Amino acid sequence: QAANGTKSYGLSRGGTVTLSWTITGRPQSAPASPLAPVDAPGPQTVTISRVSASRLLARDGRSGVVDPYVVLTGESVDTRAQWDRKTNDATPIWDDSKVVPFDSEGYKVELWDDDGPSKGTGDLLGTGTLRVPDYTPGMSVPVALTLNYKGRELNGGEAIFVVAAQGGQTTDGGGEASGGGTRSPPLVYQGPVVRKEIRKMSSAEQQRFIAALKELMQNTSGPQTSIYARIAGYHGWPNDFCSHGQETFPGWHRGYLIELEQELKKADLALGGDGSLGLPYWDWTQEVNGEVLPKILREEFPELPRGLVNESEAGNLGSRGYSRLNSDERIRQELRSAQVNSQVEQCLSVAEHWMHASTRFNRQGYSLESPHNSIHMACGFPMTSLTYAAFHPVFFLHHCNVDRIYERHVQTETPAECAEEMRQRQEELGRKSDDKNRYIMPLVPFKHPATGRDLMPKDTFDTVALGYVYDELPPMPAMQMRQAPVFVAFTKINVMDLCFKSYMMYVFVMPKDATWSPAAGGPDEFFNDPFFAGSGAIFGGKDVKCKNCQERGPYNVLVEVQDSLAKQQLNREDAVVKVMCEDENGLVKPVEETSIPAPVMVGALFEGGAEGELTQGDVTRIQDMLNRFGYES
Repeated sequence: QAANGTKSYGLSRGGTVTLSWTITGRPQSAPASPLAPVDAPGPQTVTISRVSASRLLARDGRSGVVDPYVVLTGESVDTRAQWDRKTNDATPIWDDSKVVPFDSEGYKVELWDDDGPSKGTGDLLGTGTLRVPDYTPGMSVPVALTLNYKGRELNGGEAIFVVAAQGGQTTDGGGEASGGGTRSPPLVYQGPVVRKEIRKMSSAEQQRFIAALKELMQNTSGPQTSIYARIAGYHGWPNDFCSHGQETFPGWHRGYLIELEQELKKADLALGGDGSLGLPYWDWTQEVNGEVLPKILREEFPELPRGLVNESEAGNLGSRGYSRLNSDERIRQELRSAQVNSQVEQCLSVAEHWMHASTRFNRQGYSLESPHNSIHMACGFPMTSLTYAAFHPVFFLHHCNVDRIYERHVQTETPAECAEEMRQRQEELGRKSDDKNRYIMPLVPFKHPATGRDLMPKDTFDTVALGYVYDELPPMPAMQMRQAPVFVAFTKINVMDLCFKSYMMYVFVMPKDATWSPAAGGPDEFFNDPFFAGSGAIFGGKDVKCKNCQERGPYNVLVEVQDSLAKQQLNREDAVVKVMCEDENGLVKPVEETSIPAPVMVGALFEGGAEGELTQGDVTRIQDMLNRFGYES
């Protein structure tokens, strides 16, 4: 009601309670975190090492072409910084670093379109507020831009600032650092850790992570008694807590990553660090330094560490170890054939949380689980096995990237909206006799790292409160016009029928009169087949002992094949589909010899020929439609 005030309330049994309050200027987006140090002085400077922008408005009629520059001013501190004009650049990046005084109230951000010296400052493209959390060693902060234009508030795009809040530096009025030193950090780091791309980390940072990870693999009383073995065992063996095919898929795995990250921080302290070690991620949408799978993992974990598991009880993991992990070239081919980058873009284009989060509801496109499944199957054993996947460290770096993609969705749609959408959808499911409201069910076996109570789905939308941030989030996909897709669809897949099997399905599309047989060399040769169209993944078959498998419904896997059809100048009515499947153990067989449903080809109702004329298939579909509505054709 007011910044300062007092209010009294009468009690039912007599007497009164008087409340007095003062509202201070702490940023709303950065509440005091239970993880932040309480006895250390606040940060004094902020280093902004990178600024980027996207989806900017064009104000002068040049069809999306702008000459942007950035102005940043303090809300409560007298400071100003400017990043110079970029010419004809609608997605600009400024890499020149600026240091400004820390402002707890935040900074006003303005993006302008420079019209040249003769026209003054130019056209305002959008404004927003940058808020920098305390004790931030380095993170990306997105700033939504808006523009008030003729009484309407327009979406002005987004700016992303890479920032670090530091202590002990003084600044002059122009915002540049001057004099002084840096305040020594607390002995034990208590702020949110920063998760970074492992292949972009320095050698020292990589080795620090590896040392902590190996520390967690030390047994306490014989084989399979390490902290790492305990955590890895939550996913599929010997315990069975994991959540797939449900809206809780990203939230449960978020808790799983936090469990390992908390132990890594303890190990880092034990090894002489300050506990600021974050779990790295593996961004498999790009290669870094010529590496597909992180080279450091191949070098440091060439084989299953001795004693990590009891080999006589660990099945194929005990006998094979890490020997069947795929090469970089094989993984590269698998990612291309599965169109993983496109899957990520399409899942980020889904606005509804329940559609984005899992395969359960997204029947006609790609959810977050779609690229997740493809990566598991692309890597080779043990990543192909739901039972044993978590016993290779790449599992956690892969899931950290899945969590990073999910965080982009949450930040785009806002945490509050995602939480509310999940609450409503789960309440609706809970009213059905054969389902549950998972929004009110703990994410077993995990605890909230700050409070120690059961981790709940509602807790999973605030990563700062959970103790971590990302150095940068994936970009939002640009809007584009594209050809209507044609899918080879595997529909109503029931995991209970898979009997612990996972599959990569290699799809071939060819004329009906073609003579074809699969290459004897298996997947390594499939990619060069002229009829090869793409691949799709099924990850996570179990059996009747899996409670999650019993409760999840059937789902679909889609493989886009329109490019293959166009290359062969085929309409889908003139094509036939062949599918070869490789299971989690590397055995290859036709789809007809598996429990996978037979594939069907689906697409737009009307396809059209090369010159736009109706095809015979179009005519047939028109006749079917007329018959369906009672018209004789």
